[in-house]
Amino acid sequence: MHRPSVWVRGVLLFLPLSAFASPVLAPVISLAGVSLSLLYVGTFVRVLFEGMVAVPSPIPVLHQPVGVATDNEETAWRQYFFGQALADLRGTLKEARDRLLGQTRQVRRRIERGPLDNTSGFTQMVGALLSVIFVLAVCTAAFVTAAVMVFYVAMVLLLQAGARVMIAVLRTVDSALLRLRRIRMTCPSCYERVPYPSYDCPSCARRHRDVRPGRYGVFRRVCYCTQRMPTLLLLGSHQHDAFCPYCKNSLARRAGTAAEFVLPFFGAGNAGKTRLMLALVSALQHAAGRSGAEVEFADADTEQRVAALLPTIRRDRDTTITITSLPRAYSIHVAPRKGAPRFLHLFDAAGERFNTSEAVQDLRYMKAARSFVFVLDPLSVDAFWEKELAEHERRRLAPRRAMTRSPEFVFQQTLQNVEAMGVVTKQSRLAIVISKADLIRDVSTVSEMGNDSDHLTAWLAGVGLGNLRRSVQHAFADSRFFLTEAVVNDDGEVDDSVHSLLEWLFERERIRL
Repeated sequence: MHRPSVWVRGVLLFLPLSAFASPVLAPVISLAGVSLSLLYVGTFVRVLFEGMVAVPSPIPVLHQPVGVATDNEETAWRQYFFGQALADLRGTLKEARDRLLGQTRQVRRRIERGPLDNTSGFTQMVGALLSVIFVLAVCTAAFVTAAVMVFYVAMVLLLQAGARVMIAVLRTVDSALLRLRRIRMTCPSCYERVPYPSYDCPSCARRHRDVRPGRYGVFRRVCYCTQRMPTLLLLGSHQHDAFCPYCKNSLARRAGTAAEFVLPFFGAGNAGKTRLMLALVSALQHAAGRSGAEVEFADADTEQRVAALLPTIRRDRDTTITITSLPRAYSIHVAPRKGAPRFLHLFDAAGERFNTSEAVQDLRYMKAARSFVFVLDPLSVDAFWEKELAEHERRRLAPRRAMTRSPEFVFQQTLQNVEAMGVVTKQSRLAIVISKADLIRDVSTVSEMGNDSDHLTAWLAGVGLGNLRRSVQHAFADSRFFLTEAVVNDDGEVDDSVHSLLEWLFERERIRL
């Protein structure tokens, strides 16, 4: 006949004693349950400590690299609550379960091999007593430990949800602040609107495509090299080298910390756009020096190009021909004494790019502009050239004359394409700059009109550009005509006409130096 197991025999022997021993067993069972609960909970806490704190950890399952980014363009570790937290949770619960089961089996085997397996009746009754106390204590400890584990799971899930909520809040606040400060980022190379720059790790130079709060970090992200990087402009991400996420070219230093003022120059080839742009830069530097404002080049490329070109705007010197490839902006950071700083992006495209509609459409930076500068070479106006200038003057000035297209053709073609890009010209402003005043000051009709916008408007009508004048007034909400002398004297000072143009442009943009 098959004998019952030692546990069954122990329980059968304990039943007759339970009625007499219950007053004594109750506190003993309670004490055993509390002790075993402390043991189980302590084991669980130890597993947490070994997995989360101890270095090196004796629990390798908790340190599997689930945080490695799978996107080839991202080189950061995922934020803890986007993968690693759940892996640690699973590893902790599994390791704790295995240890608790091991401890329970060990005590059970001791009881089985001890009193319950003894041939003495009294010893078996003692073993039965211990077995029942053990079973009840295990049930109590299991309930308490399960409650602690459920609390731990709830806290992990709550923190994980909190991290996601915090990410959404930070992104919303950051976007709202950028909008309130009217900050939009435009790549100076490919002209795309940049939602957020990419940044290079200051330690290993790995490129991080989008550092904003997300799966790779809330307030900080961790590069593969363990370098911590801020996730928001407010937290200092602008201190690192910024790059366009589309074309990979560098952006202005501190991109995203100030609103942008995009200022395109357009006009025929050899109309004087580059000279005027350089003269404006020089005038800005002098004006800032007088007012105490801070003006600095926003990238090394701008600094190098301006340093090479500025000497060419001295009198009797010619600027180099602008290359026909798509232009990169001249970026300047302007910080007035009062008011918010601004990024000034000057775009100087070659005049040949305004000869065809297709070439103009490539100049997509015009979509981000609300102020434009149209440079008109008076020497290219046939009526002025033939009727106002003597033969010897025409021979002298012929090399300086813009002859690719008429001013009216360039203006109308650019206007049509700018409107096709979605620019509302009725909400934009235009400066029409009649250039090369230093070459034609001696002509009677020019010397008499000075730099008054109304006189210049009348002069344009007198040389056959009345349609151009009417188109300007019809298309743009605000416009003004200027006659400029884009040269510097021996002291490095720019003509007052350029300062007047700078003041008008900055006044409309509410930039007060």
